Amino acid sequence: MSKKSSKVTMAVQDCALLAAKLQPVLVQIGGQTVTANPKAYDPAKSVGWFASGKVTVDIDGVPTVCQFGGNLTVIGTKQGE
Repeated sequence: MSKKSSKVTMAVQDCALLAAKLQPVLVQIGGQTVTANPKAYDPAKSVGWFASGKVTVDIDGVPTVCQFGGNLTVIGTKQGE
Protein backbone atom coordinates (compact mmCIF):
# COMPACT_ATOMS: atom_id res chain seq x y z
CA MET A 1 0.00 0.00 0.00
CA SER A 2 1.42 3.37 -0.96
CA LYS A 3 1.86 6.14 1.54
CA LYS A 4 -0.65 8.35 -0.31
CA SER A 5 -3.44 5.77 -0.37
CA SER A 6 -3.18 5.06 3.37
CA LYS A 7 -3.13 8.70 4.42
CA VAL A 8 -6.16 10.21 6.09
CA THR A 9 -6.49 13.94 6.68
CA MET A 10 -9.05 15.80 8.71
CA ALA A 11 -10.79 19.03 7.87
CA VAL A 12 -9.81 22.02 10.00
CA GLN A 13 -13.21 21.99 11.75
CA ASP A 14 -12.75 18.28 12.58
CA CYS A 15 -9.33 19.08 14.09
CA ALA A 16 -10.92 21.70 16.33
CA LEU A 17 -13.55 19.20 17.50
CA LEU A 18 -10.90 16.56 18.15
CA ALA A 19 -8.71 19.05 20.04
CA ALA A 20 -11.61 19.78 22.40
CA LYS A 21 -11.86 16.06 23.26
CA LEU A 22 -8.18 15.39 23.99
CA GLN A 23 -7.17 14.61 27.56
CA PRO A 24 -3.65 14.82 29.05
CA VAL A 25 -1.53 11.69 28.56
CA LEU A 26 1.21 10.32 30.78
CA VAL A 27 4.63 9.66 29.26
CA GLN A 28 7.52 7.80 30.89
CA ILE A 29 10.96 9.41 30.49
CA GLY A 30 13.93 8.00 32.35
CA GLY A 31 11.60 6.16 34.72
CA GLN A 32 9.74 9.37 35.58
CA THR A 33 6.16 10.13 34.62
CA VAL A 34 5.54 13.37 32.76
CA THR A 35 2.18 14.81 31.72
CA ALA A 36 1.77 15.79 28.06
CA ASN A 37 -1.07 18.30 27.73
CA PRO A 38 -3.37 18.66 24.72
CA LYS A 39 -2.31 21.27 22.18
CA ALA A 40 -3.68 22.64 18.93
CA TYR A 41 -0.82 23.64 16.63
CA ASP A 42 -1.08 26.53 14.16
CA PRO A 43 -4.76 27.44 14.83
CA ALA A 44 -6.17 23.90 14.88
CA LYS A 45 -4.47 22.79 11.66
CA SER A 46 -3.03 19.86 13.61
CA VAL A 47 -3.63 18.58 17.11
CA GLY A 48 -1.83 16.47 19.67
CA TRP A 49 0.04 16.80 22.95
CA PHE A 50 3.12 18.67 24.17
CA ALA A 51 5.41 18.18 27.14
CA SER A 52 8.68 19.75 28.25
CA GLY A 53 10.72 19.96 31.40
CA LYS A 54 13.64 18.42 33.22
CA VAL A 55 14.14 14.85 34.37
CA THR A 56 16.97 13.09 36.15
CA VAL A 57 18.48 10.23 34.15
CA ASP A 58 21.07 7.77 35.45
CA ILE A 59 24.14 7.87 33.19
CA ASP A 60 26.73 5.27 34.19
CA GLY A 61 25.59 5.45 37.81
CA VAL A 62 25.56 9.26 37.94
CA PRO A 63 22.18 11.02 38.33
CA THR A 64 22.16 13.60 35.52
CA VAL A 65 19.57 16.34 34.99
CA CYS A 66 18.39 16.46 31.37
CA GLN A 67 16.01 18.81 29.61
CA PHE A 68 13.41 17.47 27.18
CA GLY A 69 10.69 18.72 24.88
CA GLY A 70 8.41 16.72 22.71
CA ASN A 71 5.13 16.64 20.89
CA LEU A 72 2.78 13.88 19.81
CA THR A 73 0.75 14.81 16.74
CA VAL A 74 -2.37 12.91 15.76
CA ILE A 75 -1.59 11.45 12.33
CA GLY A 76 -3.80 12.89 9.64
CA THR A 77 -4.48 16.21 11.34
CA LYS A 78 -1.71 18.21 9.66
CA GLN A 79 -3.30 20.16 6.80
CA GLY A 80 -1.62 20.73 3.46
CA GLU A 81 0.21 17.40 3.26
